Amino acid sequence: MTVDSETAKFLRKLPKAELHLHLEGMLTPERVGALAQKYSVVLAAGELEKRYNPRGFSQFLELYKWATSFLREPEDYALLAQDAVSSLHEEGVVYAEVTLSIGVMLLRKQNVAANFAALREVFRRNTAADSGPEVQFIFDAVRQFGPAPAMEVARLAAEHKNDGVVAFGLGGDELSLPFSDFRGVYEFAGNNGLHLVAHAGETGGPEQIQDAIDLLRAERIGHGIAAIRSAALMNTLAERRIPLEICPTSNLRTNALDIQLNSAHCKLEQHPLPKLFRHGIPVTISTDDPTMFHATLVEEYSAALRMGLTVEEAADLFESPFKAETHTISFEGLEVDFLEEGLRLTLRDALTHVREVQTGDFVFYVITPEILYAEKCALLANKERPQDRLHHALLVQFLKYEFCTDLEKADALDADDWVLRAREVKTADSQFFTSDGRFNSRLARAVAALNPTTHKRIIHWAKHHLPGYTE
Repeated sequence: MTVDSETAKFLRKLPKAELHLHLEGMLTPERVGALAQKYSVVLAAGELEKRYNPRGFSQFLELYKWATSFLREPEDYALLAQDAVSSLHEEGVVYAEVTLSIGVMLLRKQNVAANFAALREVFRRNTAADSGPEVQFIFDAVRQFGPAPAMEVARLAAEHKNDGVVAFGLGGDELSLPFSDFRGVYEFAGNNGLHLVAHAGETGGPEQIQDAIDLLRAERIGHGIAAIRSAALMNTLAERRIPLEICPTSNLRTNALDIQLNSAHCKLEQHPLPKLFRHGIPVTISTDDPTMFHATLVEEYSAALRMGLTVEEAADLFESPFKAETHTISFEGLEVDFLEEGLRLTLRDALTHVREVQTGDFVFYVITPEILYAEKCALLANKERPQDRLHHALLVQFLKYEFCTDLEKADALDADDWVLRAREVKTADSQFFTSDGRFNSRLARAVAALNPTTHKRIIHWAKHHLPGYTE
């Protein structure tokens, strides 16, 4: 499927999640240049451009090491965080799990607590102002540094668990040390209530993924594209619902794709993502180190369409990171994100304050500010343009998996049927109206009193992501 500019524009507007994102990998050449000037480091002419064009995994690691060497003080991390917030907000990202290279901070003898406090405050402030996504953090150790430094990262992650740190991870060179060396570290992290993730099967083989699951009890796998080489492993991932965090452009630029497909000069269209997805493996799409790989989340989703996914599959892929715990409206399904239990309960409570929309023989529950435009959806169903078919498929998925009380009935639902009697619900300054213009004061008070922050975010989401939404 060719992705035109209109489709790309539509993709940008959709609410998205980033689950595999290294904060340091968002260092732009401009920010590095400014930090170099701050620390009186003279850069050669063209040095930034040359370094920011890595070819292969080793060159990427050199770029990462060099660029992050300019992050020396909490203020530097705060500036990077603001750059990241702006980029994520522009991309339409509403939730992100940001990985921090704590192992590198410790190697450079930096004050981890001070760095973390500085960058966390930037994310917190922007989230509160609705100018940035909901963010939680993964503290990452470096595999080639060994288990002792990794244990220190795990201890710090446990100490900051109440500050938004939800998981412990291990990145770096997966061919350096065996995962068995880190079993004690992962046991410590798990016993302290942290979720467990691991980079595996990026440049290493499928045995790396298997070891991450068996030895480390990893709940989610970073990259994991080596799974395409083992039918048994693919079955395990599908049966146990272990998600893979797929980063297509990263896999291309690090030559990981060439390695796993045993071919030179692979193209993005050859990526195994569709095969992994169609095998029933939970898959999410992320950018990894976006500025270093010249990737955006919109481009990654566009690439997934070029790989041959159908619009219905693309709709499901968009929904994947939100199936269990999203800060907007999802409440059932696949466990992918790591939102705190308290936040999940608050959002589940929000679903008790809903309006029933009768559509033929089916009942959908709609949180009041969400607008379902029947006429527009019916028109979209008859359009042939790729962006319209994708738009319509996403709306159908939205109803099927978020609002339907009977999923079996939803699967059998005709796409045109549910749009016939959907009613408009408008909101303005927390006042909700029925389709005939009557104000429902009880409903408005219930939603507004439930959780002002949640209420505000729902309205914000509707304004920015629902076509035709008006106050």
